[in-house]
Amino acid sequence: MKTLREMGGAAGILVLASGIAFGQGHVGNDPSQEVIRELMAHLPKGIKTGKQLPPFVKKAVRELVSLSSNKVEVDSLCMRLVVITDMDRYLDYMKVTDPKLRGLIKERRAAFTINEQWPIYINGESNLYTIATEIEDNGAENPVVHKLAAVLWHEMVHAQGQADEAIAIAEEIKLLERLLGRHLVEISWVAGRRAQLNQIRKGQISLGPLNVTPSKP
Repeated sequence: MKTLREMGGAAGILVLASGIAFGQGHVGNDPSQEVIRELMAHLPKGIKTGKQLPPFVKKAVRELVSLSSNKVEVDSLCMRLVVITDMDRYLDYMKVTDPKLRGLIKERRAAFTINEQWPIYINGESNLYTIATEIEDNGAENPVVHKLAAVLWHEMVHAQGQADEAIAIAEEIKLLERLLGRHLVEISWVAGRRAQLNQIRKGQISLGPLNVTPSKP
């Protein structure tokens, strides 16, 4: 069974200060690199990683790096991110055949992890990614960069083994509040995430992991 997930304050800084969280050390020894190599072999035109990442994704990574109190390498983190540009091909590769589940993953997940492990997958067909791409193509300043940075922060919490969605959203909100203080995100965006966290805590909605059992070949 594989688990797919969607998509600051002192606690958040502790997350970012972790060398493991940011992919410091030797990328060659990182188990996630084998996962990425397999994806590149099977979906060579359906993913982007490392130097292939769009400029706005790299900017989002630099935003996270700027918040870290530890020495962090932008390139190392970029090597642990994968943009999936063709979600249907990816879901076919993962043998996810249930139409409702496929739609849920494509529509709700701007980014996700599998089994709370690296790498972090970015949905290249999500609204957030699509808007960011359109803005970048027009050569304008891209405000979506900061929202994407918060999404990545959220997923980095999961990539370190934290399965609790409420904890990950709380960390995301801490970052968003700092960005809000710098007028880099809209208050409506932050309010929406706060409302979602409140609903999760009250049990009104469930945004936990998506349990995916690949179909037999």
